[in-house]
Amino acid sequence: MGKIGTRLRAGLFGLVALATSTANAGVFINEFHYDNNGTDTNEKIEVIAPAGTSMTGWKIALYNGSNRARYATLSLSGTVADQCGGYGTAVVAAPGMQNGAPDGLALIDANGTLVQFLSYEGSFTASDGPAAGRTSTMILPSETSTTPVGYSLQLSGSGAAYADFSWQSPRAHSFGACNAGQSFSGGSTPPPSPAPTGYYSGVNTSSAANLRATLHAVIDDHKRFPYTSTATDTWDVLEFADEDPLNANRILDIYKNASYAEVGGGNTYYNREHTWPKSYGFPTDGAANYPYTDMHMLMLSDSSYNSSRGNKPYGNCTSSCTEYPTQSYAGQGGGSGVFPGNSNWANSSIWQTWGKLKGNVARALLYMDVRYEGGKHNVTGVNEPDLRLTNDLGLIKTTSGNASIAYMGLLSVLLQWHAADPVTEAERMRNDAIYSYQGNRNPFIDHPEWVACVYQNVCN
Repeated sequence: MGKIGTRLRAGLFGLVALATSTANAGVFINEFHYDNNGTDTNEKIEVIAPAGTSMTGWKIALYNGSNRARYATLSLSGTVADQCGGYGTAVVAAPGMQNGAPDGLALIDANGTLVQFLSYEGSFTASDGPAAGRTSTMILPSETSTTPVGYSLQLSGSGAAYADFSWQSPRAHSFGACNAGQSFSGGSTPPPSPAPTGYYSGVNTSSAANLRATLHAVIDDHKRFPYTSTATDTWDVLEFADEDPLNANRILDIYKNASYAEVGGGNTYYNREHTWPKSYGFPTDGAANYPYTDMHMLMLSDSSYNSSRGNKPYGNCTSSCTEYPTQSYAGQGGGSGVFPGNSNWANSSIWQTWGKLKGNVARALLYMDVRYEGGKHNVTGVNEPDLRLTNDLGLIKTTSGNASIAYMGLLSVLLQWHAADPVTEAERMRNDAIYSYQGNRNPFIDHPEWVACVYQNVCN
């Protein structure tokens, strides 16, 4: 296998690493108040984040330590301003916040992923909600019924991550402003990587039919790389695109959230997952088979989980399905035994991808549905299949050879997953990485709003 361009690899890895650290280490609970002398007043929670971070979709879950259950969910909103050296605050009122012995609060990102689970006056393991199965991290200071009105618990120190700061005894609150004795480094975040200027200039969004046709014209005829070769092949590009954002010498797989050392083909730990199973329309590899090696759809996966998924269509499971847990890594995943939690689920007919990646696989299959519409590759002249998404499981059948028409699904579920798991910085970076080789992009990552037009005829 060939080696990819070092400069491009390092540049994109740096952006992915920064985006990941921003989304996890750089966003955390910074101040809160729950108890004071007399009637509790001004109960609030403050989150700190890099300037420019949208808090839309982020939530705080409040937990009762006695029954270990969630008793309230608070929604954050707005875009964080630059208040503290590249960082700023988002504050939410928390009336009725319980007074401890113990109780807790969990920070949840816009994808529903648990970012932080703190408790005061003791620790406990949550029994439900987004922190189910997780044990809280207890902070040492606490408030009491003698804490003066107008005080709060706050972090102080210097750095860019939660671990750089320490909780202080109750003092005058500073909700909506930088805490006393707190300074930040490494603020600011890069903007999303846009598509090249003019890439979508020929797209017509006036109707579903026009958008589908013009998008297909933009993204077809990409450059094909061999599946396995001594030259640059899919192993090389996927190990670049699916790098572990915390370590450039490792990959992070799609289903298990497991980090593995990059070793290329022939290893027993991870392999290449056809999110659109190759048995549905293009099972025979060869220079004329473009979907087989299309890396917008190929993703690295833990080998055993890939085998368990097999060629099951994507669908929504129930708690009666078999659980395939994720590992806790890079501030996401982990936990088991609670449906759906952070796990994949499957039965004999369908596979439900875990919450953080369900939007990714959905957009990959939506891309395939538009990219492959039959006809010929306009550069090489080879025939291409017409790949179609459907809600009819009866149409989803294996083919003995490369077919002219083939089906995959379930379309309605993929549309749900697209809406439930929005595009992330990491997914945009992956789109950039694949584009740097194949020369085409997944338009539903660059323009997620186009999904509603193509598939639901909601066009602007």
